[in-house]
Amino acid sequence: MSMPCNICGGTEFGPGPGGRRSTTGKLPYCVKCGTLERHRAFRQMFERLRDDDFADWTVLQFSGDRSNDPSWFAQHETSVYGRANSLDLMKVARDNDTYDLVVCNHVIEHVQYDNAAMAELVRIIKPTGIVFLTFPDAVNRAVTTEWAEPRADQHHHWRVYGRDVVDRFRRYIPMYGVYSAMSADPVTEAGDLIFFLTKSAVGTRRLKRMIPELETINEPPAFRG
Repeated sequence: MSMPCNICGGTEFGPGPGGRRSTTGKLPYCVKCGTLERHRAFRQMFERLRDDDFADWTVLQFSGDRSNDPSWFAQHETSVYGRANSLDLMKVARDNDTYDLVVCNHVIEHVQYDNAAMAELVRIIKPTGIVFLTFPDAVNRAVTTEWAEPRADQHHHWRVYGRDVVDRFRRYIPMYGVYSAMSADPVTEAGDLIFFLTKSAVGTRRLKRMIPELETINEPPAFRG
């Protein structure tokens, strides 16, 4: 028997898009709330990030997935492409040092210049802030494939990321902290890789306190200790 959905408590699951099953062979689609493996895996990680100060956090989320609950935060702003409050990820119309948390799940592959997007994500977090960043299935692909224009047959992505995305972090934002951790969907037990970006030693210490098993991708010397 499957574990219940950690977002809505539902216990009935069906095939995912295209009739697929998860990589573990289990049915991934929650009939009650419509979530898939990644949403529940990300929710598991968000539950770990919660601490006594969580209610004071200000959040900007790109795309309205259900990885977190807006009621957890003092302020939660959502940007959805082409709809109300649509922000350009390559040039975000927000001030420096604005948010405690920026969430960007399965979005950067839709923008032309991911170097600009990564820099913008870190620019708008506070010195103590964290970026929560994910890509579709990058853990199961060795090398990133990129195209000259967005591909209609690839969900209008400019690229599909592989594990070599870590090289892009080191090239594009070398002055910032980049870390990763795996999280598993409690329903299907399928794992997903999450990246975290920080802009100061204080932000890094805050993150490591909440997620001790982080793997370091890039950490400037000033962030250590």
